[in-house]
Amino acid sequence: LAITNKYIDPAIAARITAKLPLKQTVSIAKGLSAEYLGDAAVFMSTDLAYSILIALPKKNAKLMLRYLFSAHPVKVLDIFSGATKDIFKLEGAPDSFLEMTRQKLSAQRLSTLDEFIKYQ
Repeated sequence: LAITNKYIDPAIAARITAKLPLKQTVSIAKGLSAEYLGDAAVFMSTDLAYSILIALPKKNAKLMLRYLFSAHPVKVLDIFSGATKDIFKLEGAPDSFLEMTRQKLSAQRLSTLDEFIKYQ
């Protein structure tokens, strides 16, 4: 796993991940940093990133989500576009995320942001 973090760019890791079974992906992901997972999620399909997030142990998922809130907030909106109520409650969104500029967000992203606000 140390090799993964050090030598495999998150964009390449995302491509590799798309070809692996979810169970194998989660097994590997549990040993990676939240930052690495979050950066790789940016390059994954929304469905795959969501599947990994909900399959991770809660501790790992919360850490990944905390990182995504600050580093890639728009990707969070994409990942959560079809999320269920309990997933929105996984980790409280920071104020900086909840108060992001709404002007340039698509209707879908606005709707997802409103869901985060609703479940705070």
